[in-house]
Amino acid sequence: EHLRRVVTHGLGLQKIYGGDSEVITAAAILHDLGRTNRQLRGKESALESVRLARPLLEQEGFSLEKTDFICQVIAEHDQPEARPATLEGRILKDADFLDGFGARGILRSLLWAGERGEAVSQVIERLKVKMPARIKGLEFPESRKMAERQYRFVELFLSFLEQPPMLETEPVAGKYIVFEGISGTGKETQARKLE
Repeated sequence: EHLRRVVTHGLGLQKIYGGDSEVITAAAILHDLGRTNRQLRGKESALESVRLARPLLEQEGFSLEKTDFICQVIAEHDQPEARPATLEGRILKDADFLDGFGARGILRSLLWAGERGEAVSQVIERLKVKMPARIKGLEFPESRKMAERQYRFVELFLSFLEQPPMLETEPVAGKYIVFEGISGTGKETQARKLE
């Protein structure tokens, strides 16, 4: 699901900014191969993805030049502080990050925290601090606009988390009155009179 969404985001940005759609698609599909090793993160995971992607690209008949280009795009994509050297790399970076905001971002943060045995406070910090920082690191105005729109949901989610727990202790006031009868017996008339 993540890969499909990254391809969709990537091709959407490619339509606006250009770039090689074949490179963007291949890099989007292969960019997270290194995630199979849960010990690797960030740049190390991206480099493992390159190692695993190269033989697949060669097997599929990509030229050495295009394989090198795709591998460069993959290698540079998962570095929030660094700017990829190519347009395709910047597109993949944004496309990948765009799948981490809004409701999906909350879900992915929770899954990530569960895998790593992190506390709820670490998830909340990721949502409050790291997610907005990641929005600022996006390369394209369209990406930032979409991420900011999705982040509104995260802010709403966080506001609900910050509310103190409260049980409703007041009994519900009023009466529940039912008028029964077959059609034409005056139920509506009686209800209006009572009201």
